[in-house]
Amino acid sequence: MTVRAEMTASGPGSVALRDNYGDVHTHVGYAGRPEPSWPHRVGVVPPVVAGYQERADPAVDLDRVFGESSGTAVRSGVVSGMGGVGKTQLAVAYAHRVWDAGEVDLLVWLTATGRDAIITGYAQAGADVASPAEREDIEQVAARFLAWLAATDKRWLVVLDDLADPADVRSLWPQGPAGRVLVTTRRRDAALTDRGQVIDVDLFTGEEALAYLTGRLNGDGQHLDRLAGAGELAEELGRLPLALAQAAAYMRDRELTCSAYRRRLAQRRLELALPSDAAAGDYPATVATTWSLSIGLADRLAPAGLAHPLLSLAAELDPHGIPTSLFTTDAARTYLAAAEREPDSRSADPSPAQVLPEEVEDALSNLHRLSLLTRVDTDNLGGPGLVRVHALVQRATREQAGPVSSEAAARAAADALLQVWPERDYQPRYALLAQSLRDNTDALIHTASGPLWSPDAHPVLFRAGQSRSDGGLLAQAVDYWADLASASERVSGSGHPNTLTSRSDLASAYHDAGRLAEAVATIEQTLTDGERFLGADHPDTLNSRGKLASAYQGTGRLTEALPLFERTLTDRERILGRDHPDTLFSRRKLAGAYRDAGRLPEAVSLFERTLIDGERILGADHPDTLTSRGKLAYAYIRVGQLAQAVPLLERTLADRERILGPDHPDTLTSRGGLALAYRDAGRLAQAVPLLERTLADRERILGPDHPDTLTSRNNLATAFAAARRLAEALSLHERALADRERILGLDHPDTLISRNNLASAYQAAGRLGEALTLSERSLADAERVLGPKHPMLAVQLYRLGQIQVQLGDLASAAAAFGRAVEVATAAHGPDHPEVATDLDALAIVLKEQGNAEGAAATRAQAQRIHKQQQDPASATK
Repeated sequence: MTVRAEMTASGPGSVALRDNYGDVHTHVGYAGRPEPSWPHRVGVVPPVVAGYQERADPAVDLDRVFGESSGTAVRSGVVSGMGGVGKTQLAVAYAHRVWDAGEVDLLVWLTATGRDAIITGYAQAGADVASPAEREDIEQVAARFLAWLAATDKRWLVVLDDLADPADVRSLWPQGPAGRVLVTTRRRDAALTDRGQVIDVDLFTGEEALAYLTGRLNGDGQHLDRLAGAGELAEELGRLPLALAQAAAYMRDRELTCSAYRRRLAQRRLELALPSDAAAGDYPATVATTWSLSIGLADRLAPAGLAHPLLSLAAELDPHGIPTSLFTTDAARTYLAAAEREPDSRSADPSPAQVLPEEVEDALSNLHRLSLLTRVDTDNLGGPGLVRVHALVQRATREQAGPVSSEAAARAAADALLQVWPERDYQPRYALLAQSLRDNTDALIHTASGPLWSPDAHPVLFRAGQSRSDGGLLAQAVDYWADLASASERVSGSGHPNTLTSRSDLASAYHDAGRLAEAVATIEQTLTDGERFLGADHPDTLNSRGKLASAYQGTGRLTEALPLFERTLTDRERILGRDHPDTLFSRRKLAGAYRDAGRLPEAVSLFERTLIDGERILGADHPDTLTSRGKLAYAYIRVGQLAQAVPLLERTLADRERILGPDHPDTLTSRGGLALAYRDAGRLAQAVPLLERTLADRERILGPDHPDTLTSRNNLATAFAAARRLAEALSLHERALADRERILGLDHPDTLISRNNLASAYQAAGRLGEALTLSERSLADAERVLGPKHPMLAVQLYRLGQIQVQLGDLASAAAAFGRAVEVATAAHGPDHPEVATDLDALAIVLKEQGNAEGAAATRAQAQRIHKQQQDPASATK
């Protein structure tokens, strides 16, 4: 009888017979972090601006609102107001005040411009304080952090700065008796006003504006003359805090009086052709005027000519924080050099010289000094901190730039984002940087979508989507790829390669999110459009055909998958040649499909050829060659050639340890695969310790709830069962099922697998009543979720039939085995070894029932399949 392969899911939401001996790439989790020291901060808290002015209005007193002195129960505050009035600074001053006074144990500052930014920030906090072992699923970590807030006695403050859409905090609002929530926003939706007390922030009063100017210009009491005309200037600037800050910085630098500054302001307003009453409520015009004076001065300071183009670069990006390292990339410094030399033709020279990094630093300092941007020191972004630029300053910068300058700045910003983006941005140390880069890309899409699509889609658009997918932001990834595919179709047409690529990535996002029907439908559409617009032989079309074949294979539609795999290989051999890496990849994928279809001799032969070709063309140490070696070993195991399989797996593990290191996820996969081979070979004394090490390593590196960790737990349980350590096997299977129900949901394919495996463990332990109940439930759930013809059902029916045999219910067992034959035949074809396994079991039951004729006929069918598997040429049909 053939041995059934252990079932598991090949990815979130997909079902397949997993190749436990092959290559499974996974992301690195947050495990292994040290316990935080208290008090603890998460996120980048901006600095309090120079000359910060307290508000006189008691309604704006956050200490009073939160009731530190009165003991009131108010725990949430919503700071609302228009741009430029100082909402964020009010929150900044409060956050610094309670932190410095030791009134909070945990301070979390998040930029809340999107739901993914909030989730990422919560996950970062959860990594620090909620659990020592981090999850790969970022949304699970965020949920864990919110649960921690609700239960902890640590005093906490969560600041959600510049909340753009109240819907983004649905189900994400922090709660807990020990905490406070502070939100800044321009919105006044009922969804927010119901959350806490609203704090309306308006312009400075006349007294506050005068006090601010006095503090900035005559703080030492030695420059009283500078205040001449201060009241008039404050009114002329509309008492807008942002405009007053720029004016004060300019006057301090030039040692001007307020009256002298007013004269320059009036002259600049004439030069800009702004109306004379622009200050009377036209705050963008007011800021544009103060900006114009300040940027002119900044550009004259050494290094001359860099401030304006540098601010133009920043104006295209996220106002809440741009990694400072972005401005010293090759792309940014090349753009700055071209802008400094030829302001009106910045993209004319394809390879201009670069400015020096220290010159960029000096220009940033000049802009900071004149309140055109704010530098924020932090060590959380893998560089020297952040740059914040107020949205009104960005608007003024963009409006004063010509189209050539704006487009050049946008393209340089996109290039710089790519250059600063880490390859493995899903790793914990890059969490905040990755979110910042996604936010900056989103801002660039909003401010300069045209240049990003001309002459072609900029690669940063796809990098931002991949970052969401890699980071476990599954729902956000689906939304992003859907928007990108729609934008590409609108700009470039439905048949453009960019549209097809983004739609293909959308299909992958659907797959990862468990939305299998949408994944298959999307890739089917992509293939149809590719064949129509690009032609059947275009590389993108070939990729889509292979992806659709894999989608069919992953959802149990193997009879549809096989022809697509075969056609893709034939086409690639014809178009690319037999030795092209893509051809080798297609050959390996077809071999895997043959294996799953039970065509094992063909699978082994094709895997052997792929490995030989890979070693010859790519080299013995190439990742694809290592994968081919593992796949061949698994095929050997499927045909019972363990003696050939084990050395291959041992070599693959040794190579991956040497090349990738002992803790790389692919190395862990190889270690687990070798352990399973030892188990199947009966070498349990070697298998169990290796499986225990693999589980311990995955718990340490990936976290206890990572899908691969759960698989390792299940594999160790099966080894315990084989070694007759039934109590330990039961405990691990029960934990794996509980974890999968909690993490993945009751109906996830992996959960169905764990339920069936636990039923098997109950059966082995003699707890047949529990085994029968769980097996029946597992079968019903699998049929409801996956459909009546999915190959998983054959495995479930086989298990149910075995239990019924032990209970003496031969009629029910015969029915279960008979249906298993039908399902396996429909899924794999009549000659698959799974069909033979079911026929063998049915023959035994028929014989026990006294149906010798039926048993003999059934046995003959099984023997024909067994013989064909051993020697296909000897089969009669």
